[in-house]
Amino acid sequence: MRPALPALLGTLAACYTPRVTPCASNADCTGGQVCDVGRIDPVCVNALPPVDDAPPPQDSTGIDADPLGPWGPATMLSFTVSNDDDPTLTDDLLEMVFDRSGDLFVVTRPTVQDPWGVPAKIAELSTTMGETTPEMSLDGLTIFFASNRTGAAGVDIFTSTRASRTAAWSPPVVVPELSSPTDDAAGGISADGLEILFASNRTGDFQIYRSTRPDAMSPWSAPVVQPTVSSPFQDESAFLADDLTLYLDADRQGTGDFDIFVAHRPFRGAPFGEPQRVDSIDTTMRDHDPWVSPDGRHMFFMSDRANGVLLLYEAAR
Repeated sequence: MRPALPALLGTLAACYTPRVTPCASNADCTGGQVCDVGRIDPVCVNALPPVDDAPPPQDSTGIDADPLGPWGPATMLSFTVSNDDDPTLTDDLLEMVFDRSGDLFVVTRPTVQDPWGVPAKIAELSTTMGETTPEMSLDGLTIFFASNRTGAAGVDIFTSTRASRTAAWSPPVVVPELSSPTDDAAGGISADGLEILFASNRTGDFQIYRSTRPDAMSPWSAPVVQPTVSSPFQDESAFLADDLTLYLDADRQGTGDFDIFVAHRPFRGAPFGEPQRVDSIDTTMRDHDPWVSPDGRHMFFMSDRANGVLLLYEAAR
């Protein structure tokens, strides 16, 4: 006599032993397996799934492929001088770090209604070798940047932390998982610090790579190129405005005319859709290095729209 279905299911469940091992990093896996940290509950697998080969989601409709609409006119920042670029801010918009001719500078203001102060070089982060592409965490306590200082194999990605916004930065250390023998540029970090998208020319042209980690104390996963947001030309300055929105600058015609683009994804871990040029920011000159506030209302970026001089700008919506 065949047993009742509930009894049969109970027997099968009792006999079945899952062949998966929970993990936090590759060190938890054996037998040549790796930790798939892209899952909600990471487990050891024989090979990471080709998530980036999935069909891209549809971009949001609307002006600039963004439901918030177009950006207003760009305004030059009061303190900027020639060769300022790579702005990165805290989430309250009161502190900005940027690259000035190869050194990292900081500028602050008391409130968003007040003018910016006088920029000062961050001595503990700057060297004579050159630093570029700084990206701060939203709380302003962690920073990533690129440098060819002593200890770098090329232009590598370094990181530093500080105990508070008024404290000095710790001695920078290279991030080996994100760096390569070629040139790497620091990129946008997710709000929780567990995802980073950055540019690297390890395949010949700068493309956008993604890496994740299960917690802030764990190493980053091996960077994976993002084919849906990379092109045969130069794609740089990746910045995560939020979990679902990526900004970057790109030379999509190979002419040296970099423009700012935006791409969207339906959920974290999904591929981004095809980047759309932000037409309300675009000029016939170079527009680079977008940083966008968490609410999507403020953009800081670099442009040489004023007589070919690289300066910092802000636009709002």
